[in-house]
This record gives sequence, structure tokens and C-alpha cells, in this order.
Amino acid sequence: MVRRNIKDAVFRSLFSRRSNIVRLYEEACPSEAPVAETDIKQVRLDPVLRKGVVNDLAFTVGKDVLCVVEAQSRDDPTIVFRCMQYLYRCLEGLVLSGRLSRRDLAHQRWRAYVVYPAVGRHAPDGEMLRLTRIPDDFADFTAFSRVDIPGDGLVTEYIRFCNIVNGKITKGRTDISVLREVFDECVSSGVLRDFLTEHRGEIMDLYYQMTNVEYNHQLDVEASMRRGERKGERKGMRKGLREGRSQGDADASRRIARALLERGDSVESVSEVTGLGADEVAVIRDGLAQGRSGPGR
Repeated sequence: MVRRNIKDAVFRSLFSRRSNIVRLYEEACPSEAPVAETDIKQVRLDPVLRKGVVNDLAFTVGKDVLCVVEAQSRDDPTIVFRCMQYLYRCLEGLVLSGRLSRRDLAHQRWRAYVVYPAVGRHAPDGEMLRLTRIPDDFADFTAFSRVDIPGDGLVTEYIRFCNIVNGKITKGRTDISVLREVFDECVSSGVLRDFLTEHRGEIMDLYYQMTNVEYNHQLDVEASMRRGERKGERKGMRKGLREGRSQGDADASRRIARALLERGDSVESVSEVTGLGADEVAVIRDGLAQGRSGPGR
């Protein structure tokens, strides 16, 4: 969880900026004409499989829809399905918003990419892959081809950042101080140095909101339960853990929602990211607006 949340916080902060999305597009599509920030539309940072905030980005450039999935810390066997599901959701959103007609949907151009750190069967330093066709079998990884990204580009730097995170955080280490160690190593080695230096406070704030320390503690308690408490005690403790986790998750989702709304994200995107209902997100948004217009503002 610590490892995932560190990468989620940096990914969201990095690609919430259109200037970085332009760099990503130009590195992933080197044969296309250069684009400007105003050419980037419909930016979405959404969860796909409802397992919390995950690193999936979608945007449109002209007639193209691009989806970028970050494979986190493992060789994901469901990655083809994940790409296709995210692509479907993006196209569905364009149709529902009226920006794309169902008649034109059959001719819509799309690109789906996966960014892998150095895990599993992938390149020793990580790599970027493109889904070139929709396969008959979700386990058919020959549907991907490798993208020749520049060695000094933004995508390469982000992959190096992921490798540093994966190397720093072992399975048994969950202390939050590791986040500062990751920052220090990245800055000293020149990995996303300027970005991490300039936005360190923002990234750490987003990370803390994503990390429910109480939830981590609950997982530790559950592990000790599996090691041998009596059946009756386990039953009572599990009930308390379920209730505490539900409340903790809801509180964490509201904190993330407030941070994203303050940054300017839409009610729809915040609802999708946090899992909160659109009505509840709208109430949070209205509360923030009322606070900004109150006395002394």
C-alpha cells in the first residue's frame, strides 16, 4: 500500500499538468505532428477496477483517444482486459457527453499504452508498450508492441522513479519515512528532480491523504489473528475491524475528494476516483466554495 500510494501521488500530480501530458504524447507518438496544451482535451485520471486510486490516464488529441495504464509493481496478468475496459469507459464518456456520436464511434481512432517498471518479463529498466490490436484471448500478450521512448524523456524518468520506489520499499517495510528517502534518492540521482523539488509539498499532502495509517494497522491486527487467536476472539475482532475500516475508508475518500476539488477537478472525475456518490462530492464542493467566500476571504 505504501509503495502504491507513493507512485499514485506522483503520477496524479505529474499528469494533472497538461504540459506533461504533451510531453507524454510526443514521446509515445513520435511520428505524429507536435501538439500544444490547448490540443489536449478530456483529461481523466480514473480508477478502472475499483481497487482505490490507481494510475490510469486518458485524454483526447484531435480525433485520437489515448489511454495510459501504469502497471504498478507487478506483471499484471489482466493488463489486456484493463486496457480494453478503460478504453471502453473513455469512449462511452465521450458519447454520453455528446462529443462523439455513436455513428462515428466505429471510426474512432484509439491508442492504449502500458508503462511497466522493471518487473516480471519486462526490460531490465522497465518499458512502455502499446496495445496494437484487440486479441481474441485476454492472455495474448503478443497484442502489445514495445514503444521506443527517449532515454532522457519524461516516461523514462517516471519509470526510473517507479524502480527506485520498488527498490526502497520491501514487503515488510511500511513506515512513512521511506517517502522522504525516495524523494532524496530521486533528487540526488536526477530522476524527476525539478518536478519533485517544486511539488514536494503537494505530493506529500496527496500521499498522506491516500494513506490510511489506521487501515494499515488493521491489516497487521488481522495478520496476528490468523497466527492463532481463539475463534470467538477472532469473530469479535473482525466485526470491529470491518466497522473501523469502513469508516476509515470513507473518511480518507472525503479527504482525497476535498484535495482534488480544491485543485479544480470536476465532480464527475472526483466521484469516479474516490467512489463517493456525485451528490456527496457536490456537497463537499459547495462547502469548500462557501468557506472561500466566508468572512475574511
